[in-house]
Amino acid sequence: MKKFAKGDRVLFTKNDNELGVKNGTLGTVINATPSFLTVQPDDEKSKPIQIDINQYNHLDHGYAVTIHKSQVATVDKTWLLVTKSMDQHLIYVAGTRHTTDFKIHAEESYEINQLHKTQNKPVSTDYIGITRKHLPSLNLLKSH
Repeated sequence: MKKFAKGDRVLFTKNDNELGVKNGTLGTVINATPSFLTVQPDDEKSKPIQIDINQYNHLDHGYAVTIHKSQVATVDKTWLLVTKSMDQHLIYVAGTRHTTDFKIHAEESYEINQLHKTQNKPVSTDYIGITRKHLPSLNLLKSH
């Protein structure tokens, strides 16, 4: 079980209707004892949440999150480490989470024109009309 202290940033990793949290909710620990945490969610409308860590232990340190986890969040500052696997859509999502400050970090060898690339992910309609003759090495479509 992870340990948390007052001031720690935390990430809720499982939905819990009783606590009123969703997977991906971020907050700050405002009080910590061996059995209980009091967390103030980042949502300004939310009141502090008292958590019995023996009942709900789906918390992680929340100092850094993936772009996918951050999709519903708004934060003051965002730092993005750009990698070659990112396309413009993913970078756009990361670049729209902040309210005041956004910094992009990349290796020196990274070419800025790579930000314009897109990665077209196949969808099921891309495979309409494919028959066994199109995929001779795969045994995906068996005749019955």
